[in-house]
Amino acid sequence: MSGCRAERPARVGLAAALLLHLAVLPAAAQTGGPTPLFPPPSSQPPAPDAPAGTAPPGGAATTAPAPAGIETAPLSDIVNDAVGPLEGPTSLGADLWRGTSRSLAEALIPQIPAMESPAARAMTRRLLLTSAQPPEGAGTTDFIRLRAERLRGLGYAGDAASLLALTPSARLDAQAASQLADALLLAGDLDRACALASQNAALATAPAGERLQIFCALHGGDRDRAYFLYDLMREQGPEDPAFSTALAIADGGTGLALPKDAPLTPLLLAMLGKGNGAPPEAWYRLAEPAHLPRLLALPGSGEARAGAAERAARLGLIDPATLGAAYQALEIPAKELQAAAASTPETLRRRATLYKAAQQTADPGLKARLIDQALKLSPADALRPTVARLHAPFLRALSPAPDLARYAPAFARALFLAGDAEAARRWVALARANAADPGIAATLPGLALLAALNGENEPAWNRAARRFVERPTPTPEGARLSAIARLLPSDAGAATPQAAPPATGFFDPGLGLALRNAAAARRKGETVLFALIALGDRGPGLSDPGALAEALSALRQIGLEADARALAIEAAIANGA
Repeated sequence: MSGCRAERPARVGLAAALLLHLAVLPAAAQTGGPTPLFPPPSSQPPAPDAPAGTAPPGGAATTAPAPAGIETAPLSDIVNDAVGPLEGPTSLGADLWRGTSRSLAEALIPQIPAMESPAARAMTRRLLLTSAQPPEGAGTTDFIRLRAERLRGLGYAGDAASLLALTPSARLDAQAASQLADALLLAGDLDRACALASQNAALATAPAGERLQIFCALHGGDRDRAYFLYDLMREQGPEDPAFSTALAIADGGTGLALPKDAPLTPLLLAMLGKGNGAPPEAWYRLAEPAHLPRLLALPGSGEARAGAAERAARLGLIDPATLGAAYQALEIPAKELQAAAASTPETLRRRATLYKAAQQTADPGLKARLIDQALKLSPADALRPTVARLHAPFLRALSPAPDLARYAPAFARALFLAGDAEAARRWVALARANAADPGIAATLPGLALLAALNGENEPAWNRAARRFVERPTPTPEGARLSAIARLLPSDAGAATPQAAPPATGFFDPGLGLALRNAAAARRKGETVLFALIALGDRGPGLSDPGALAEALSALRQIGLEADARALAIEAAIANGA
């Protein structure tokens, strides 16, 4: 599938779209600072958004040229190509695109950054999967395929399939049908992929479709037809050793392995899955994000596989248990496990060793020490949320005993990052009870900020979080923490001064203006897109302080308080809270 993000041309297109967009915005919307992330205690907070649900697996076309990487397709059977599998409280609402021009939405969607922020990626999925009325005006692309391509680029093959499947299969050209078939194969939906191969004539006659039909015949139990079609393919073209071997593996052959240089394709992944065959080791390094979940479902072990599992977990494409299983599959001698707590330096093998040792020990003190060592990543390390979620079950089962007080701040942060504020509060209480310890006392303002972001209403405790505004550290990290704390209500219940911290040169003022205007006009989808682009590829933890403040305020203003809170927590912990 062709990519959606040709960086330089796409950025030029975005700049042009912004200029056109800003030219027609009302002047009245161009003033004012960010809205407080949380309302004053005296006002009624808006109802939090429901968490994003798990999507199922799986406008009229014009003659105007489509953006790079997007192919147009006739959609006469579809009236609304902004439909999606998410509706109701799990979605962003049927009015998602109200007030937003089609041309602007088409320009912005390919620009959604591929950041490794769990909160940002969850919000992106909801945006692209929500069933809504389409943006206003004529379009140059198929809006379903535009969204599906971005989802696939971010690694969500099942989500892409769920969108592409909304287009009638008979209307798909060969390329679109092939994209849908690949997405279905990566989602593990072999039956629907095979149904598509039989229903879509364009796909059936394409080379990729011929190979798919061979596999589908075998998958459906018609072995004779599978090999008949295979013999026809061999007569018409050159040998394909990778496909031939994969077919034998799918047919139950044992002791077989694909060539080391076999290309990584959705069909070969599906064929190996059918026969429970192991992939070439090189695939773990070559895999696109969308390949990773299916690749990790195949048998295998080793550090390359564990590295792929870490990558998939960072992107939120697998659950922490799958990463834990990849760690467990590594062969680590007992002597190395016993020395895990003192091992250095920070490597994949050390992370796996710490995890295995923590899982095996029944000693609470040793388990706490091992977990603490596992959590000692740099604050902005993209792997930190993954490690926190992986070890969260251990922390929930561990009692916050007084002799574990020195670990309390780190454990509280990890649980906040894992989304378990209730369990985190137990460790916060232990830290507060040991405030006489200078090392623990230094962490209390950061814990107070995290507690306030999670709805803590104790005034005396919340005042500790104010130090990030009143005495900000003159560093980028300090500026980001100030940007977050600035959005909290003041002691008296009045909103604090809303002037954003100065940008550091990365944040385009025009983008900030567009974001503020979109939020003021309650253009929800447009606001989310601008907020994501403002945060950038590095995510909330390393974004420009001004961009972070603007994005959090804008999301809160359009009612996405839960999303703003999750982004703020990630950013706060990444910057030392």
